[in-house]
Amino acid sequence: MIVPLLFLRSSIVDFLPVRHSVPRGASTPQRRSPLLHAPCPVKKLILGFGVSTQSDSFELVLWDDLQAFVGAAEAGSLSAVARRLGCTQPAVGQRVRRLERELGVALLERRRSGVVLTTAGTALYEAAVDATGRLHTALETVRRLRGDERPLRVAAADILARWFMIAPLAAFRSDHPELDVHIRDATSAAVAIEDVHTGLVDMAFMTLASPPPMGLDQQPVVRTPWSLVTALDDPVGSRPSLRLADINSRRLICSPVVPGSSTNPIVESAFAAEGVTLQRHLIIRGWDTQLLMAEAGIGHAIIPDLWLDAMAARVASRRLPQIPPLTFGWVSRRWTSLPPAAHDYAQRVHENLTGLARDNGVHIFPFPLIHE
Repeated sequence: MIVPLLFLRSSIVDFLPVRHSVPRGASTPQRRSPLLHAPCPVKKLILGFGVSTQSDSFELVLWDDLQAFVGAAEAGSLSAVARRLGCTQPAVGQRVRRLERELGVALLERRRSGVVLTTAGTALYEAAVDATGRLHTALETVRRLRGDERPLRVAAADILARWFMIAPLAAFRSDHPELDVHIRDATSAAVAIEDVHTGLVDMAFMTLASPPPMGLDQQPVVRTPWSLVTALDDPVGSRPSLRLADINSRRLICSPVVPGSSTNPIVESAFAAEGVTLQRHLIIRGWDTQLLMAEAGIGHAIIPDLWLDAMAARVASRRLPQIPPLTFGWVSRRWTSLPPAAHDYAQRVHENLTGLARDNGVHIFPFPLIHE
């Protein structure tokens, strides 16, 4: 059985793993190893794994090796985690192989498309994420107790921040004037997920995927259907039946193709299901801008219903049940490990959306209560 233990050192870790059991009190061979600069709850950390029934022996595993393994498991690619950690792919592979040698079992299965966890790798991954999450929570608690609270760091697409976060932020800042807040623009779901994975932000408000990204928690907030939006006098909205092929014309206002977007594939797949390819003749970013263009009669826009409330009297809309609804919510490393201030802000965003979602087609999920 593998039992994880945590050891804090007084200096930055610069030791390679020991490749044999070390009796208590014996000296440990030391060799230099560069420390990755990627975010880590504690840089001065060695992990000891008990791999023997003898209470006086254990193996030492460097944090960097475990970090590389966890990153590869989540990214499904050695090259992707190398970019995340700011090192080379061979260096990541070396760290993972070193960890596998220490434990005497394969942790990742190498395939042409990337890497996947083995049964043993899954067990280690879950334990590692749980242990580092608990350590991170404890360290955040210690930091707050000594009066050194970090800024609240949130990622969100610009349009989500503009529409749903300004009023909650004003109230939050009024109640927490001493707490800095950093809101980072996430241009796609992939960017938001990467920001959470790398520790640039505490949580991200974004379009949620199913299943959730590996290693991350998702908390859904709101689910919204889609509608076709036109000018009030546009005849397309009065048709008795409306197929996606009927609106796939040069008048359709489309969002640009953004790598890592989670919304574009949903719309494109719905068109493909009807046997047509979405045509992009009029392209502009931002559902709010597309609404204004539809109001002006420039074209037709496919918009989530959540954006229609403010302009319901100025445009005509027609529900498009062919397109699966969007779910927006929070993504974080571990929802229960977030500080109370993060849950406070998330709850304010939830309450703001509850007030905006008056249409019965928009569903608000219950807010998960964590802190009393």
